Amino acid sequence: MAAKSGWMDLTFDATWDSAFKGSPYWWRFELGGKDFGCADAPVPRFVQALTRSREIRDAVFAGSSRLWAIVASEADPSNDFHAPVPDGFETLSDLGFRGNAIAEWRARLVPDEPEQGEEDFIWRAFEVTSDIASQDALLWSSIAYEMPIEPKSPVDSYLADLERGILLHVYDDRGMDVRALAASPLLPFYTKFDAWLLDYDRERMEAAFAGA
Repeated sequence: MAAKSGWMDLTFDATWDSAFKGSPYWWRFELGGKDFGCADAPVPRFVQALTRSREIRDAVFAGSSRLWAIVASEADPSNDFHAPVPDGFETLSDLGFRGNAIAEWRARLVPDEPEQGEEDFIWRAFEVTSDIASQDALLWSSIAYEMPIEPKSPVDSYLADLERGILLHVYDDRGMDVRALAASPLLPFYTKFDAWLLDYDRERMEAAFAGA
């Protein structure tokens, strides 16, 4: 299935994020931070990470008229190391995710990284425009996945505004990436969330957005 927009024609299949992969415009944010450890202070670390991810999500997609969730799960996550469950999508639903899938396909989780293995994951695309509860369930799941926090679901997820060409991905409790197909949608957040940008990646970020 293809979703057409002003920026891109995105086909919901294994190539769905190919345009974003080639873009130099992305911020990397720190979520859990250094003040709270995952082992000795999991609750304050989790709360900080979730609060930051929601605040960034709300700001980045404030001008969005349509929002998509792209979610991947192992076909059989019963042996998942952090969250062994019979079905990742059913467990995500138990967290409050209510999106209806409009497309499904199978592909590796990270096709360009051999260490990710050869197993195909089940991918589904959902429209989650204005569905803050479902969006929050995805953020919660991504942050809680490797933490001693329950409930959790072993899924990998993205939020995307195809019309504006913006993609948000919380990879775990440590941080999140926000990518765009052009510099302009992300420029306001350099100042707004400067304190949350990862210092080790600042040189790359500043070079990418220089002169934009």
